[in-house]
Amino acid sequence: MECVEKMRCIIFLASYNGSSWLLEQIESILSQKGIEVHIYISDDNSTDSTVDIINAIYLNEPRISISKKSSGSGSAGQNFMKMIRDVDVSNYEYVAFSDQDDIWFSDKLTRAITKIESSISVAYSSSVLAFWPSGKKKILHQSPVVKAADFLFEGAGQGCTFVLTTDFFRRVQT
Repeated sequence: MECVEKMRCIIFLASYNGSSWLLEQIESILSQKGIEVHIYISDDNSTDSTVDIINAIYLNEPRISISKKSSGSGSAGQNFMKMIRDVDVSNYEYVAFSDQDDIWFSDKLTRAITKIESSISVAYSSSVLAFWPSGKKKILHQSPVVKAADFLFEGAGQGCTFVLTTDFFRRVQT
């Protein structure tokens, strides 16, 4: 019988005072079906219990690495940029991004990777189901109409929905 290895994906998680969502978020990422995941958490000098929670619950979890900055970068974007510049992704086929309050469906990565592999794409972004403490939910759709200059003024989608091939990610790094 042939042994088939799972695809490996590293998830960049930018955290800052995210203790309210952290446990559910990390568990949803670790519960991805059909994908071997590793979460690289870059904490932007949280002043709440974010780092304490990660260290207390996930200290011996080999699928999680944490880097705590001694001073804040000023934004989630800058926190992600540091990970993009500094993290070695050579052991993974895919790179994904997670905002600190994302809860993932268990097939999020398999759907994204299937879409990438069944097309000529090197990256994937999708709509997002946003929810509020009040119970309100809304799907934030990608724009179905793309104009020639949209890439100059709009993102391809919400950052928490990006999945990229490692080859493409390395091009972004350089």
